[in-house]
Amino acid sequence: MTYEEANDDLHIPQKPFKVVAVIPVHERLELLPLTIGRLYKKNRVDTVICVGDGIKEKAICIESGAMWVDHVNKPLGRKWNAGYLAAKSLHPDAVLYTGSSDWISEDWIHVMKPHVQAHHIVGVAGCQFIDVRERIRAVEWHGYTGDRENETIGIGRMISAELLDRIQWQPFDNIKDNSMDRCMKEKCEKIGVKEYFVRDERLKAASISTNKWVNKHVFEHHWSGAIPSEKIFDKRFIIQQFPEVNDLLSALK
Repeated sequence: MTYEEANDDLHIPQKPFKVVAVIPVHERLELLPLTIGRLYKKNRVDTVICVGDGIKEKAICIESGAMWVDHVNKPLGRKWNAGYLAAKSLHPDAVLYTGSSDWISEDWIHVMKPHVQAHHIVGVAGCQFIDVRERIRAVEWHGYTGDRENETIGIGRMISAELLDRIQWQPFDNIKDNSMDRCMKEKCEKIGVKEYFVRDERLKAASISTNKWVNKHVFEHHWSGAIPSEKIFDKRFIIQQFPEVNDLLSALK
């Protein structure tokens, strides 16, 4: 029996598991309030920290309840590190690694909590890519193959405060502007901590794209089959899991 289970049986109140989400932001104005809103209302994070240098972005983030950190847009590694340093001051138990176009299922933190407590850096294998324009298209991508087969994706990855202390709350290379997922993984491996795969059907992650802004991933690569993915033709589950898709569709019109 775990310590938490024992306390549960004795009805001893448990200390809340405090999670902070850090998001670098640049444009995607219609998406920002939806992403921040999901993190607070659905995922129940304690604080969303947004990092950027845009006036409009700052106004939207603050209005949506996020903490704002001023930082130039590039390099992305230094920008994201600034957000993690701000997170340190809030004394969380863990930090959620997510971007402005990333959404995760409602019970994500609840499911991930025991894993991040045990393994310190945890993530999942794949995600859904959802493209929102005149019609909604979606695919299921099952994750990396080949020499990256044992690598988790960045969306929804969680890293404990204990591990962040060991890397000085700087999970990225300050001079890098891409490959952030790999950068975090390698930095943790250098001190002997390997990421842990969580395989649980309750965990659903989505990356949202539109034709209004540029994304690091290209949805058409998945839709065309250039990157092996399964097309999702029945959208009912997507709308049920991520109803904000309809809100984004309305905002883009």
